[in-house]
Amino acid sequence: MPEGVVAVLRERLGSVEWYPEPQGGQLKHLIAAAGGSVTGWAAGSTGEDSAAGHDGSVTAEGGSVTGEAVAPAVVPLDPARVVVGNGACELIHLLCHVLSPRNALVPAPSFSEYERAVRACGGTVNRLPLSPEEGFQLVVEKLRQELARHHYDLLFLANPNNPTGTLTPPDEMDAIFRVAAGHGTFVLVDESFLGFLPDWPRFTALRHLPSVGDHLMVLNSFTKLYCLPGLRLGCAVAPPPLVERMEAARDPWAVNTLAQLAGIQCLQETRYVQRTHVLIPEFRHRLATGLESLPGIQVFPSAANFLLCRLVAGSVTSLARQLARRLILIRNCSSFPGLGDSYFRVGVRLPDENQTLVNALADVLERPDSP
Repeated sequence: MPEGVVAVLRERLGSVEWYPEPQGGQLKHLIAAAGGSVTGWAAGSTGEDSAAGHDGSVTAEGGSVTGEAVAPAVVPLDPARVVVGNGACELIHLLCHVLSPRNALVPAPSFSEYERAVRACGGTVNRLPLSPEEGFQLVVEKLRQELARHHYDLLFLANPNNPTGTLTPPDEMDAIFRVAAGHGTFVLVDESFLGFLPDWPRFTALRHLPSVGDHLMVLNSFTKLYCLPGLRLGCAVAPPPLVERMEAARDPWAVNTLAQLAGIQCLQETRYVQRTHVLIPEFRHRLATGLESLPGIQVFPSAANFLLCRLVAGSVTSLARQLARRLILIRNCSSFPGLGDSYFRVGVRLPDENQTLVNALADVLERPDSP
């Protein structure tokens, strides 16, 4: 969590005596001014230290990053296009509540809440299998065929996908939006992990708002990039009539005061975002290299702050149990459709923590039956 966010929460703790601003208030307008992004690259940003008084960025080796951050081009949005939620998950469920999709298409494996939200409102879900032989990459032609075969009211896409970490290139997203619009299918693009990419503006679906904005909702989360899962804060950009319907269908004070204050500060944390863009790719590469050096583990390429791995032989359930005895937790991915008890996910952490994981895995794999 950024130090500036911690400072703001401590300083403004007394503000919980009053009701939060309804519908996100100032935060909603600031997200709109930043073009719908949560990365902290506000319009006109120069990369100067934020009001929190952060020092300069650090590289993977601990040195400083010199020079100013370069803010990508930001096109401010009408605040009527922005909805702020009690976590991105609330907005997934709220969208389904308002649209009431009868049929939805979800790539598999992917985030389980997509299916839960559709089924909670009485809809049915079909899965588009992602193949490990293709690196779990979304294949546009297979999606095109499925959209032509059946009518879907709603298509869910995560970019990068969770739990695979795969990233769909911009030209393929262009093709997907054209195909979906041709079939009258509304698309939700979940970009909760996109902020970890230094070149996220190339990949964001926000670029497509002028052409397919009436059939598109772009979802984002403060939880992942800024490490705020306990505060529950997400946002989405959608057509104004849809935003109006979503706001009317819920409590106007859904986002608490502290979460709103944290979000406002996050949008100023340009140095924190810059550090993240330097550190995560380097730490992820080192972790992947360490895991790939272990016999019996396959590591899939990832654009996010986690790695999907496959245990060539044995049970992840047993592996996770042995690691837990060492106070190391991995995500057993057997609950994801399309994956089984041979898949697990690990988060990218600090180098010493990543090395501790690699060392523990090496020891457990060498002595699988040890207590």
